[in-house]
Amino acid sequence: MTTIPNRGEIRSWSANQRAEVAQALDEMIERTHTKAFTHRKPIVLVITFGGALLLLPWIVYLSLTLPAGEFGGMWRTVWIGFDIAMVIVLGVAGWLVWHKRNLATIALTVSAVFLIVDAWFDVCLSWSTNERWPAIITALLVEIPVALLLLYAVVAMLRSSATVLQLLRGQPGPTSIWKQPIVMQPPKHK
Repeated sequence: MTTIPNRGEIRSWSANQRAEVAQALDEMIERTHTKAFTHRKPIVLVITFGGALLLLPWIVYLSLTLPAGEFGGMWRTVWIGFDIAMVIVLGVAGWLVWHKRNLATIALTVSAVFLIVDAWFDVCLSWSTNERWPAIITALLVEIPVALLLLYAVVAMLRSSATVLQLLRGQPGPTSIWKQPIVMQPPKHK
């Protein structure tokens, strides 16, 4: 018969021993609830890396076609700079997702915000021009749906991480991510 060590025995273990047991438990967890993001990872990678690559020729096109100054400002510099920043954010997000880093949630959120802001400015600034309908269609069919998909991936990643933590703690999982506390220290046991 195998005995389960009590808290006092576990506290007497070295940090390496506790980490080794935690890693073994992590590997044994039934991850039926944590596969939502794993199945969507290729889609997220195509969007982030593909979006970054597709923006490169667009940036070249803008640099050749936008007027140097419009409305008394640096019109071309603003839009090309914004799109270069979006390439960087999408590329970083893709790299972080590829390497399964927690910071991917932040980078994907920033990418989604960039897409929504880009859609907003494209629509608003083209409203009284012949570019209004292409901007609206692009916003509704590309930028906003892609932003929502990236945000959905963020939610799936957060849910997956929270579920693993709950299962390691012996709690039922998953629960709503809205109820998940920030993990800064182990929960206090009575």
